[in-house]
Amino acid sequence: MKAIIIEYEGVIIDGKHLVEQKSKQIAAVLKEPWSKEFMDYWKNTFLHLTEGRITLGEYYSKLAEMVGKPVTGAEDTEFMKGEKLRDKDIPAHIAELRRKYGAKTKLGILANYPSRWVEHLLDANNISRNLQAIVCSDKIKTRKPHEEAFNAILEKLQVRANECIYVGHNTHDLEAAKDMGMKVLYLGDLDSHAGQFTTIASLLDIQQHIN
Repeated sequence: MKAIIIEYEGVIIDGKHLVEQKSKQIAAVLKEPWSKEFMDYWKNTFLHLTEGRITLGEYYSKLAEMVGKPVTGAEDTEFMKGEKLRDKDIPAHIAELRRKYGAKTKLGILANYPSRWVEHLLDANNISRNLQAIVCSDKIKTRKPHEEAFNAILEKLQVRANECIYVGHNTHDLEAAKDMGMKVLYLGDLDSHAGQFTTIASLLDIQQHIN
């Protein structure tokens, strides 16, 4: 295999409870009690942000307006303080994959997530230096599982779909990657649809599937 593509939300950060967790995170930043109504509004606004349809400034303005709070300009810094890895061993595992395979197998991350937050977390945990590509939905203005999103990272890595392993947690994204010809691996807590995929317990288990 010439490349390993890693799904950001679900492998790098917790994707199983992302909507609830992130809506609670931003509610805390805005000092607003969390509610399902807030979560639903946040989700729609967040999708627009990840699609590149609004800027980060507009994102915070819309959320602050919804709860009747002023925008201070410190919201994004406060929010990013709460960003964390799904597993503390992820940086070491990615570094080990990079050390073992070098330039032979490229490493990339594909995210349905704002690039500023992705780059911040990867840089803070010394992950970026071991990657050859980071592609975020707000920059390419399309989200997984659309084929255009996968094509964007394939182009950046300069590989074909059948030369890649895609590691993810979202079954729709895994199905789309598989349909394109990628070898797919499911990582994370098992859900009811995970049985159709080969599962791994950690990123280091990818080594068993590289040929």
